[in-house]
Amino acid sequence: MDCLIWDQIDRQVVGYDDFRPGVVINQMVAKELKINKLPSVPEVLLKLVSACRKPQVILDEVVSIIQHDAALTARIFDIASTDFRLEKVDRENFKALVSGLGVDVISSIASSTAVDQFFSRFWSGTDQHIGLWRVSLECACLARALARAVDYPEPEEAYLAGLLHNLGRWVYLSEFPEEYASVGGSDQGEQDKLSYEKDLFGLSSVEYAASLTVGWTRDALLSDAVLFQNQSTMAVLDSPELIRLLNLACRLIASEPWEDKSVFDDADRLLGLNAGQVLEVRARAKTEQEEIIAGYGLQADATGDSGAKGIRKALSDHVHDSALVSAINIAASDDPWQAAISYFEVLSGVSEVAAFEYHQEDNLLHSGRFGSNVDGDRFKRLDIPVRSGRNLLAEACLMKSTISTLDEGLPPLTSVLHTQLQRIFGKQELLAMPVISGHEVLGLLVAGLDTREMEELLRYRSRLDYFLAVVAAQLRVHVAVGEDRVIAAESRVHEYVSRTRRLIHEANNPLGIVANYLQILSMKFEQDHDTQKQINVIKEEIDRVSGILTSLRGVPENIGNQTAIVDINNLLEEIVSIFRVSLFEPNGITCDLRLDRAIPEIHSVPSHLKQVITNLLKNSVEALESKGKGTIAVETNDAVYFDGRQCVRIVIADNGPGISQNVIDHLFTSAVSSKGAPHSGVGLMVVKSLVSEMGGNVLVYSREEEGARFEIFLPRG
Repeated sequence: MDCLIWDQIDRQVVGYDDFRPGVVINQMVAKELKINKLPSVPEVLLKLVSACRKPQVILDEVVSIIQHDAALTARIFDIASTDFRLEKVDRENFKALVSGLGVDVISSIASSTAVDQFFSRFWSGTDQHIGLWRVSLECACLARALARAVDYPEPEEAYLAGLLHNLGRWVYLSEFPEEYASVGGSDQGEQDKLSYEKDLFGLSSVEYAASLTVGWTRDALLSDAVLFQNQSTMAVLDSPELIRLLNLACRLIASEPWEDKSVFDDADRLLGLNAGQVLEVRARAKTEQEEIIAGYGLQADATGDSGAKGIRKALSDHVHDSALVSAINIAASDDPWQAAISYFEVLSGVSEVAAFEYHQEDNLLHSGRFGSNVDGDRFKRLDIPVRSGRNLLAEACLMKSTISTLDEGLPPLTSVLHTQLQRIFGKQELLAMPVISGHEVLGLLVAGLDTREMEELLRYRSRLDYFLAVVAAQLRVHVAVGEDRVIAAESRVHEYVSRTRRLIHEANNPLGIVANYLQILSMKFEQDHDTQKQINVIKEEIDRVSGILTSLRGVPENIGNQTAIVDINNLLEEIVSIFRVSLFEPNGITCDLRLDRAIPEIHSVPSHLKQVITNLLKNSVEALESKGKGTIAVETNDAVYFDGRQCVRIVIADNGPGISQNVIDHLFTSAVSSKGAPHSGVGLMVVKSLVSEMGGNVLVYSREEEGARFEIFLPRG
């Protein structure tokens, strides 16, 4: 793409007589400007990476961090604007957008941005970049403070408008630092800067920012506010309140009220605020901005040299952690807990470590695995009750967080277990690391260290949390692999039983014919006693064969098909956690899991349901492999009516190439080759058969190049 054409806005801009839709950015650009390549403030980026690595991610924390960086916020809006899953989400509600995209998508954005900034031209944080960041935060805080002062119903919308008001300038500076170096001198006024940008690029930064944001909200009011931010007070006097809020916020940044008294008049005309209210709002916004900047370890007047080496080292550590931990393959081990210990030894250099597996039925941590430098005999009978206020290991499991004997604020612990473990390890400090999958504690690793070793290891706590998250996922894979083997064995037995029954039926037919002919022969040779005797021998042997075949019919036909109570949501979470590590992440696939927690447990066939979900997920992965990336949505809904029955609905959808019409016409028949399309073949015939056996129905929606959507309806009762 040699140029960028803005063809999304069809309005004449007040004050820009020469502006028109379709203006082409100067050919010197010679490349596409991409939102997903915009650099973020490294301190903000690393804080987001750390927040996404936690075993239990806090949505409000993630949203707050993202909203401190214009580039990250822009990426979220840009991705959300094209995500079909978010069609019904309120686009003006940024938290809802982040929640709809899901933690996996946000984590991928943070990690990919960190890797890009490390391996590409690393952004060292120029004074202009830092200056723009400070201005965007100040404008955001001002816009929100003004909104609250006039009781604007959506103050967060005003904040986002302020944060993104200089997005175009951020893009120009990031993509063309040399060309843009001459823009923004202290002797230039705002209109001079905009004119210079327009001469240089064909669009001013304000116009370009408006073109980027035009599709991010349904009513395009955000784009309007950005576009008209520098217009005169009279020009925007009749405009919607958001436009007036941002316009005044930009005016307050550009001038000092005590030097330019006209600002007070503008505030009164635009929002009905007096001079005292304006000064109060400005002071409150300035304090908030300084608190945000200080929260990232920076000073309010931070420059581009602040912590650049440290940030580069932190990004390097993140890339290193991701590469190292992704190589772990605990699931392939016969003893996954022992494998986890071995990997911990490699990553930390600590050999005084042991593993405890949590058994929910007796609420105990069971010992049995230990590191290479531990006397295992002393661990064999060390089973620990998980009770509050007793010991470090139980406390870590209850808190679902890694804790150490060096941590401050620990509750009083009464057990002598600490001393016992210190004696076993021969170390004075203990580190308890619970392994958690979702909200379930799988077990715990405990390590003994010297004080100096502990302090060094705790410096990389985020790396430790990342390692434990991977261990949890791999343990889930290991369990699931075992379950899959059982399901596969049950499937083979079922297939054997069905084949045997068919063979018995086929064998009995000719045996019956032979028996009939023997009866005819017996009647013909009724007087020939020797012949009768021989015929009777043959009849006895045929009866014996028939008896053997009849006894084989005693093999139960419902092996592996037992009905049981099924928690559909838990089943889906387990299967998705397996696919996430084994197939989704290696293929660049994100999974959006939306589960209706109101769904009750239902009577169904667990093995059938697992096979159905597995087949559909595998089909989606195969469909997305050609793209090298994509999204799979997994959703459940309670109390859905199908054909007059109340059902539970399970939805599995992908944004792959879809299913061609000639395939979809015969989708659930064996006539369709599995080589013909991503969603074809024997697998879907099996899906249809198994769902029917569970008393359910399957629906499919698909268009070529738009993905495929499978809906399974199971009886709720």
